[in-house]
Amino acid sequence: MTDHPYDPRYGELRRRVRRFVALGTTSVIAWWVLLIALAGWAPDLLAEPFIGNVNVGLVLALAQLVSALAVTQLYLRFARTRVDPVAEQLRAGGGTGRVQPEGGLG
Repeated sequence: MTDHPYDPRYGELRRRVRRFVALGTTSVIAWWVLLIALAGWAPDLLAEPFIGNVNVGLVLALAQLVSALAVTQLYLRFARTRVDPVAEQLRAGGGTGRVQPEGGLG
């Protein structure tokens, strides 16, 4: 540990969370934009029957919901395994107890 009042583990923790959140958010929004674009430019494709009275648009919309739930579950697992252990160490006194001035975990 250095004399610097900022424990580098805070920064690493923030980078981990930002990286995961950026990737998860970008992927869900890109998938949503694709669905909206298809609705605008290829409505005939979305109206195609998939199984019985269920069309492709409904299947893709449900897939959007499932993908958002999957990203949520991945984040929960990521936080439990990669973020929480480091945060607990810092809370338990493994850190300096001080947060970087320009923003931190608190």
